[in-house]
Amino acid sequence: MTLHHQGNSSLIIMSVTWGDFHPHPAEVWYIALADWIQGQMEAGNLRSGDRLPAQRELGELTGTSTELAGKAIAVLRDRGLVKTSVRGSFVA
Repeated sequence: MTLHHQGNSSLIIMSVTWGDFHPHPAEVWYIALADWIQGQMEAGNLRSGDRLPAQRELGELTGTSTELAGKAIAVLRDRGLVKTSVRGSFVA
């Protein structure tokens, strides 16, 4: 597992193949991205305490945009699956 260190916290992204996100054209993409990330959590690829990529990086990794990534993270936060702080977004 490769870790990307940022200060005292670690960003763990190697157990997820972010480029595998391919929404159906009729889907609302930020909901589709939130659902896909939730599926990664349910599959055990993202675990409690894991830090999600920053919005800009998440957009780049999934071939979407920073805005879409931010909306997807907000959906996950509203679902109680992600906690967001000044340090980033973490799996709850």
